[in-house]
Amino acid sequence: MLMNRKIIIICFSLIVGLLGLNSANAQCNIIVDPTNITQVTCPGGADGSASLAQTPYTNYSWYNVTNGINYGTGIATSVNTLEAGLYVVTGTIPLQGSCPTTMSADTFEILEPIVDNSLNPPLVCDSSNCNVTSTINISQQFPGYIYGASLNGGAFQMIPAVTSNLCAGAQTYTINYNDGVSTINCPTETFNIVGGNLSASASVIDTIECFGDFAIMQVVTIGGTGWYN
Repeated sequence: MLMNRKIIIICFSLIVGLLGLNSANAQCNIIVDPTNITQVTCPGGADGSASLAQTPYTNYSWYNVTNGINYGTGIATSVNTLEAGLYVVTGTIPLQGSCPTTMSADTFEILEPIVDNSLNPPLVCDSSNCNVTSTINISQQFPGYIYGASLNGGAFQMIPAVTSNLCAGAQTYTINYNDGVSTINCPTETFNIVGGNLSASASVIDTIECFGDFAIMQVVTIGGTGWYN
């Protein structure tokens, strides 16, 4: 009976010791506040933000694993100039001597709106034939915001924005969003509709010698690009 009590006491002591060690280590963890992560508002923008809920270090670096850019090292425990990507926050100079020299938080992600510009047809074979339709859509929109698009300086349309009768050549588009208070224009972007004057000639390169035989015809196109060649 006495032996059993000693075993119980020893096990209890070990459990308490492990709990104390885990508690001490937990105090050294850098914790990103999941409720304060906001995504980028404009495609390709840099206004995403995040903040730390537990800050046991003096300095922090905000490293974007996706693009390899470090968004500053210092005492800031929140940043609002982040581009889209996966991030890891690393702390240095612990506030408690029991913490490691450096510690990194779990990764978190900053999202951004993604533009999908669908062209139908994807290119033109006659530069004078302006028959391309552009449909601009946006995925991963900032929650609660209303997005629109303007093509070549035209009127803004709510997403999806459809513009017809486009010709070959360079095109511009602008994305905007309304946050419930005001409307903000994102930077203007460009895309290109490929086209050219396409002509074709056909020639028979062998002859039909008897009924039921086959001939080979060769068609040559001039002036096309991409899959029109």
